Amino acid sequence: MRHTLLLLRHAEAYPESSGSSDFDRPLSDQGKAEAIHVANWLNEHNGLPDQARSSTATRARQTAGAVFGQRAIDTLKLTFDDRLYLAGLQTLLEILAETSDSVEQLLLLG
Repeated sequence: MRHTLLLLRHAEAYPESSGSSDFDRPLSDQGKAEAIHVANWLNEHNGLPDQARSSTATRARQTAGAVFGQRAIDTLKLTFDDRLYLAGLQTLLEILAETSDSVEQLLLLG
């Protein structure tokens, strides 16, 4: 069986401001438009992957919501994983190793 890994970076976020953390930065207006553009591209070229995992950072969650919508969240095609925030290679390899062989297409969003 062939497996495909898609890597997606969060859309543009507002810069970190005084008193806010990097983790809590929301998408900018431009970022919201970018996320919708990615959603349209996926629908035209790929459709939804079998499974998607997203960082729990605010901007990643917002990107995931715009790209996949509530339907994917409700059907558990999309899960949120704390480990994806600032994940290094070893963490990504661990996540891949945990993924079922039945998943043909996995998207990681960070």
